[in-house]
Amino acid sequence: MAQICNDICERYKARAVTTHFKYGVGQKWCSVCTTFLVADTIRCPCCNIKLRTKSRVKKKWQ
Repeated sequence: MAQICNDICERYKARAVTTHFKYGVGQKWCSVCTTFLVADTIRCPCCNIKLRTKSRVKKKWQ
């Protein structure tokens, strides 16, 4: 079954951060809605997919 954005995520949309540490301030990425969210749950309240809580860029960690 395909995941579909239901536009509920607009209520949870994160504001722009001046630094590059979005995950550090508690923002999470939804790959279906393609937006950063501020939510207390592990799953997206809109499409119910698991949110990404860590950066995928390896250069920052080295």
